[in-house]
Amino acid sequence: MADQTAMQAGAKAAAPASPGGTTADIGAEYDAYLRGAGNERPLFDPEFLGQLERLSLVSKKIFTGRMKGERRSKRRGISIEFADYREYVLGDDPRFIDWNVYGRLGKVFLKLFQEEEDLSVSLCVDCSTSMDFGTPWTKLRWAARVAGAIGYVALANSDRVTAAGLTDRVACMLPSARGRRDVFRLFKFFEALRPAGNTNLTAACKEFALRHRQKGLVVLISDFLDPDGYEEAVRALVGRRIELICIQVLAREECAPPLAGDLRLKDVESERVQDITMSVDLRDTYEDNPHSHACAMRRVLEICPAVQVGIRSLSQEEGEALPHLNNTRLFYAQHVVGQPPERWVPEVIAALSENVYLTLDVDGLDPSIVPATGTPEPGGLGWYEVLALLQAVASQKHVVAMDLVELLPQPGFHACDFLCAKLAYKMVGYVMQGRASDLPARKGPGTA
Repeated sequence: MADQTAMQAGAKAAAPASPGGTTADIGAEYDAYLRGAGNERPLFDPEFLGQLERLSLVSKKIFTGRMKGERRSKRRGISIEFADYREYVLGDDPRFIDWNVYGRLGKVFLKLFQEEEDLSVSLCVDCSTSMDFGTPWTKLRWAARVAGAIGYVALANSDRVTAAGLTDRVACMLPSARGRRDVFRLFKFFEALRPAGNTNLTAACKEFALRHRQKGLVVLISDFLDPDGYEEAVRALVGRRIELICIQVLAREECAPPLAGDLRLKDVESERVQDITMSVDLRDTYEDNPHSHACAMRRVLEICPAVQVGIRSLSQEEGEALPHLNNTRLFYAQHVVGQPPERWVPEVIAALSENVYLTLDVDGLDPSIVPATGTPEPGGLGWYEVLALLQAVASQKHVVAMDLVELLPQPGFHACDFLCAKLAYKMVGYVMQGRASDLPARKGPGTA
């Protein structure tokens, strides 16, 4: 309570005066705004608003406004900023004649000044059900805070602001606001936004474009997780010849999901269910990491031969790509597992080039040995089969580098961590032993 009282007092002391209202009136409005927030942390506190005071919106395009403002317009008018000259014609205001030019050239020229008008700023916030996610604040709270901050800066610079909440339609809309006096009306609008309905950005943006025909700056804030895509929504707004800014808001859990193993995911809006296996490769693909193991191996196949041992399954994309890759050789697990190493290891060695990059994907081992991996599929290689292959490669080929991938550590279960550490130890040992055997025997003193 003491903190809230201090915030209110600070707001009263720092609140700027504006036409149509005194500082005390604005402070009283901020008190009412804080009381309306209740026990929940308000979106806009005095410290945050103080940081916005020094900002202004910059538009790449020059739009024609409706009223006098602080922005350059396409029109010529009355301001302190000089724009150009033109010859005087009968009927022009003689107050704008440049007599200095007349004294030098003997011709009468009129001084033109830059007209200053306001800018139309539209703030569109996605308030569909998918925005109700994230901690400690949901995506919708962050989106509302960003929109409110942009709106505050615009109103402080005498621009006009329109706000809208979007779902599969324009769910709610705040009519045009202008001046500092409307700041708290804008804040209350964003505080009142609640997640509801399904996402259809295309339909919502088309409706907004029809209802709001004023040219200017449009800011679209959303997670853009629309199953039908967002491209048509963007086209619907850009087609109105406005300047569009898109801001994507995602929760930390969506950027790096703390998930692993076999999962059943349910869409909060459509209630559709999707079964997935959250492997390391899938996580890297989701996070759009070009350095994931699967992405790296795909690029390897395009530039050099590859030999893969212990393959148990292929995705549809891999199956379609294999016939076009003449430089890869596959040894399926069903032809290797349970067979004596001397029956298949020499064939693998023969398929390799002299210089070998050795990458060991631990999900190639059977999950009875390594369950802590992204894709624990049964029927994998055994411990001694892997060691026999590693030893043969290290002793007969030149291993230029090596790595070990796909371990997915499980809290409280360290057996797989130890196994992978031992595998790395064995790999290094075999390689060093192979290189030592390639060195010429050291001759003792006095020998020829």
